[in-house]
This record gives sequence, C-alpha cells and structure tokens, in this order.
Amino acid sequence: MIIAPVSGGITGRWLRINYHEVSVKFFGARDSGTSTQDNTEPIQAAIDFAADRGGGVVLMPEGTYYVTQLTLKTGVSIKGEFAGTTILPFSAVNGDLIIIDSGPVVRISIEDPIFNGRVSIREFEENIINCFHIEAKPGGIAQNGGLWESSFKNIRIQNFGGHGLKFTGGGLNQGPGQEYDYLLPNQFNSFENIRVINGQAKDEKVL
Repeated sequence: MIIAPVSGGITGRWLRINYHEVSVKFFGARDSGTSTQDNTEPIQAAIDFAADRGGGVVLMPEGTYYVTQLTLKTGVSIKGEFAGTTILPFSAVNGDLIIIDSGPVVRISIEDPIFNGRVSIREFEENIINCFHIEAKPGGIAQNGGLWESSFKNIRIQNFGGHGLKFTGGGLNQGPGQEYDYLLPNQFNSFENIRVINGQAKDEKVL
C-alpha cells in the first residue's frame, strides 16, 4: 500500500498492512555469519510484535542467528528454512535458550530451524544449557499456565549440554495435603520429525 504525499508534501511512503507474517530482518536481525552478533533483541521484538497483534508468523530467513534467550508467546509461530536457518546460544553461560511466557501459551508452532548448542563432548559436564525449557508458570486471573495446543516440526537440536526438549509442569502445591497443581499442565502438543543429537551424533534420539 502506498500513501500519496499530502498537499505541500515532498514524498509519499510505504505502509505495511499485512502483519500476519513478519521477518526478523524487519526488526534489524542479521545473519551473524562468522561473527557472534547477538540477535536476541530484534528477534524477540518480532515475536512481541506478532503477539501484540493477536499472533502471526515470525519468519527467520536462511542464515545463522546468535541469541541469548527467547520467550515464546501465545499465537506466535517461528518458521525457519530447514537446514538453512541455524540458531545458536550467544554465550556459553548455563541456562535455557528458549522459554515460554507466563500464563497459558497457546497455539504456537516451531518449524524448520536447527538449534546448535556449540558444546563439545569435553564440555558436556560443565555446560548445562537446555535448548527448550517449556516451564509452566502461573499467570492471568486464573493463575494457570503451560504450553497448550502447539506443535514442533522438522527441528534438529544438537550439541547442548542439557536437555534438547525439557517440559516442566504441575508440581505440588504448598498448601495442606500437598496436592498436585492441575493448573500448570503442558498439554495437547504435537511433535513431528524432531532430532536431538548430543555429542556430535554419539547419542541421537528422534521423535
């Protein structure tokens, strides 16, 4: 869509009206190539932008992207180019590369990227970075949470010292009787063609 110049104006301008799909490059992300540029801020900005508009698809064109930590949000899907989009941890500090927002996170999808933890066999005992840690955290009026009705497809996870996919939900309430907290489930999620490889293919698991 083009906005024509108003009377007395010099130039018109482009206005984007389709926000269902946005590229991380719209927000300043760049292929890190051989450098270690931290792309966390622009990629998270793309996720937040889509979430604020009720959801959408965040496109990650072919390239290598270093990130510190990304938070997934309801309705936002991340689409890479399989065998062409690689996401790596920016630094070797322990932690989780991909987490979810508090409250129920619903109807997201992750499709086609490669996640490479950059951890050699010698470093495994000292480096416990998890690729995905889907931890249910209470939020909203009902104080429920977790990942619901979401999908993971065509993903390769390799060389992480911790878990490739770690799901944490429920837990015991601290009140009388120590009952299980049913407000924090991870439920109704699907997995297709997921490869988790540790130690440079020494240990491979496929979903």
